[in-house]
Amino acid sequence: MWRRFLFIPRNNIFLLILLILSGIYSPLLHAQRIYGTIYGFTIFSSSGGTFSRSTINITEGEILWEQIFDFEINDWAFSIIETSDNGLAIAAKIYYEEEGMWDQDGLLIKTDNLGEVQWTQTYGGEGVEYAYDVIQTVDGGFAMTGSTTTNSTGRTDGWLVKTSPQGKEEWSQQYAGTSYDKLKGLIQTREGGYALAGEKSDSAWIIKTDTLGNEEWVLRLGSGSKEAQEIIQTMDGGYGVVGSCVIISHNFQVHQDLCLIKLAKNGSIEWNRTYNSMIWQSRFPADYGYSVTQTADGGFFLFGDTHNLQNSTGYDFWLVKTDAAGVPLWNRTYGEKGTESLNAGIQTMDGGFALTGYTDSFGVEHSDIYLVKTDAQGVLEWNRTYGAFDWEEAFSLVQTSDSGLVILGRSSPPSAPGPEGNTNIWLLKVKGRGVPPSAPPSLWNHPFFPVTLLIGCLTLFLLIKRKH
Repeated sequence: MWRRFLFIPRNNIFLLILLILSGIYSPLLHAQRIYGTIYGFTIFSSSGGTFSRSTINITEGEILWEQIFDFEINDWAFSIIETSDNGLAIAAKIYYEEEGMWDQDGLLIKTDNLGEVQWTQTYGGEGVEYAYDVIQTVDGGFAMTGSTTTNSTGRTDGWLVKTSPQGKEEWSQQYAGTSYDKLKGLIQTREGGYALAGEKSDSAWIIKTDTLGNEEWVLRLGSGSKEAQEIIQTMDGGYGVVGSCVIISHNFQVHQDLCLIKLAKNGSIEWNRTYNSMIWQSRFPADYGYSVTQTADGGFFLFGDTHNLQNSTGYDFWLVKTDAAGVPLWNRTYGEKGTESLNAGIQTMDGGFALTGYTDSFGVEHSDIYLVKTDAQGVLEWNRTYGAFDWEEAFSLVQTSDSGLVILGRSSPPSAPGPEGNTNIWLLKVKGRGVPPSAPPSLWNHPFFPVTLLIGCLTLFLLIKRKH
């Protein structure tokens, strides 16, 4: 408990002044507690009769807490969201042994706001299941996309699962293809259905469903498209899809570009554009798109990675700003001498951006989680690496309502090093930045100020009257 202390003799007139000023001091203390976590304040606290003086001055990007989840062997998690109760929900896969047989299922993890597990649920049958993306639905439940081989053919199909708020499966749908198909991006549309994005036999694949996951329309983008990573619903009710496309240039050179596709509400293509780094030193230059967000002006921010300008075999994080027609306005890269490979990017509360993935620029034969924070123009503000063992990588990122940044990734313990060894799910929260206040909080507008001021004045009047 925060307390205020003034040591004043009993019946001293200054006690009355304290009563009056308490109406001012309370909001002052309130302001310290709110903005002290952002700007740094010296405050006094007490616990068990012991007083301590502490300065709150946490640097952006500093770890606030972290959790390691070691359910079985080779635990992987791919997507994280903040839930309506300020907790977290995570889409993952779990590989486990049951009755002497190994199985792999989709996994949904629900935690509190400190990353402590509240419950877990697995989904799947006798085949192999992955859960790649998760959202919270309007009814408080959850929906996840992924892939499954639990079917009569044994092929890999796209998969959508709907659950209750407690994670109990309500229904699931499979979307069949011809060979290897998976669904990654997922949104609930404004009319209550779902829009899904993924890969169908090495082509971008978009599905629009009703509220029960039944197909309303399907779009498969051939002739160069490779995969769709994320889908958003745009301001006009249509959709924006980001992913990667294989391009054959005029001199028959093959390369892979980041691509953005704009769809109408009915799924028809309005336009599509590709973006590349124009680095041709490598045999198969490739640029990738992973995340997209629409801006207030109708344009888009695209998050991906691109060939490193200093090292044709490495990659850098990549941020591209476009206008409403997808025409690029500017782009920026972030990286060091090695490879910085992006998996997720978001726009933050302050109008800037946070990008995460992994870097191998700071060690030999290992990687660390890499986090980049920029301003609204993409100018680098700070970057940080996080790692303890041999192989760490971030797959998803969310900014929580208190402005913190929660990173979802993996970590390989020393006993099983390397990207394909035994991995644990690593969840860490770091300090972010909220929207700075335009002005300090007004003391006179504090809800308790008039009451405490009135009580103080009445007390002063009564005691002075009693003295005379």
